[in-house]
Amino acid sequence: MRARINVLYTQLSKIEGYFPVLVFAITILFQTILFYLGLNFVWNPVKQTIYAIAVVVYFIASLFYIVMRIRDNVYSKSILVKCSLFIGIMGFLLLSSFISFGISSQTIRFFGQFILFCVPAALWGMNFGTHLRGKDFFLHVERAGIVMLPITVMYISQTFLNVSPFIYLSIGAIEYLTFGYGLTPFFFASVINFASNETVFTYVARLSRIRCSQIIRPVAILIYWTGIVFASGRGAIFSSVFFLGFMIAYLTIKRVICTRVIVIGVCCVTILLAFQLISIERDSNRFSYIVDSIQAGDFSTANEDKIVRQSINELIKSETIPARTTDPSDPIATEVDLSVVKGLIVDRGSLYLLAWGEAKDKPFTGLLPLGFITKYGTYPHNALLEILSDLGFIVGGVIILFLAICVIKLIFFLGSGTKETAYMIIFLVGMSTSLMSSGSVWNAPVLCFCVCLSIAANRKKHTKIVSESRII
Repeated sequence: MRARINVLYTQLSKIEGYFPVLVFAITILFQTILFYLGLNFVWNPVKQTIYAIAVVVYFIASLFYIVMRIRDNVYSKSILVKCSLFIGIMGFLLLSSFISFGISSQTIRFFGQFILFCVPAALWGMNFGTHLRGKDFFLHVERAGIVMLPITVMYISQTFLNVSPFIYLSIGAIEYLTFGYGLTPFFFASVINFASNETVFTYVARLSRIRCSQIIRPVAILIYWTGIVFASGRGAIFSSVFFLGFMIAYLTIKRVICTRVIVIGVCCVTILLAFQLISIERDSNRFSYIVDSIQAGDFSTANEDKIVRQSINELIKSETIPARTTDPSDPIATEVDLSVVKGLIVDRGSLYLLAWGEAKDKPFTGLLPLGFITKYGTYPHNALLEILSDLGFIVGGVIILFLAICVIKLIFFLGSGTKETAYMIIFLVGMSTSLMSSGSVWNAPVLCFCVCLSIAANRKKHTKIVSESRII
């Protein structure tokens, strides 16, 4: 038994940098196969069971590997205590929602996603934070993303079939938004390494003994970007555009002539414009709303009407929001103005005003964890506003200050030099843009990963090489 455990531990250590992404890619591959078999949009218990097993196996394998690393004294006691405290506080806050709002499918879903996705992400962040520095961080991220390249190519090809294969996965692991956002860190890291002239991209480079970065990396960058655009996640597209803009601005200020990044930027813009011109009618192509609104002299992130300020004030003062039903006799079901119906408020500006208004209306307690989602049927699509609206200015302010400290530490401790520090800032700006425009803070694996990565980052070397770990 001990020998088998040791063998499993050794095998996992060989794919340590790839494991979190590998499971994600395998799940997408399975979803793609179902798509080609015509079973993707057909609900059946077998498919759902397979998805559930995949997620649980990923959770158990991640927990097993980290426990074995703890046994080998890879992490200091201080890091373990701090990361455990962070995970414990997040879990406690989510558990308190059961007391505040009762046990419902929504509270169970968020708590389950936190356990299955956020906890492993936090543990992997702690693991990577113990031994990554400067450019090594971006190389590790880029290398991990290689397993996503063939899946991204398949996704792009399926776009031309007029259907996204990832929309109806009910366990919350993968859908078009998750897919688009999931590609952004690999896209960012690849661009940074391309600008830094880092030569090692994949094991192919080692086998062929050539500087593959000049050939493979630009192709990978364009594949990532095309996948992000075709997924039509507005937040992922905006965060990528902001990232490229900051990269070009930084290189310009430093008077670094980096033609390659500018060329990549031009190619990305070209793909973005081409996607708007080609005749593909897709339900998930919501990015066209933004283009149409700009052409009309306005700016909107959705085609739904904005809520007027008077209605916003009324919604804040009310205890409950009317829910839409399918009963024709119910006036809510046939109401023309659905922008004030629970679960159908999607305009970002209206959600931001509601979240800020709720924070000011209940400055000390907020709506309590998951309170905004419970009341309005959706999240504010802004991490900072969600923290303030759910926890109030006191507790929420402390958490935001903690997150700011984590960001500052991540920038300066992972940046081994001036250039690497600047790249880390640009990387985090791109990643944080997505948290400011979409997703909930209560089930955000990237947030948990970055927090524990920051906690574990330390100038002192306190880790051991996996291959030198003692055997059971």
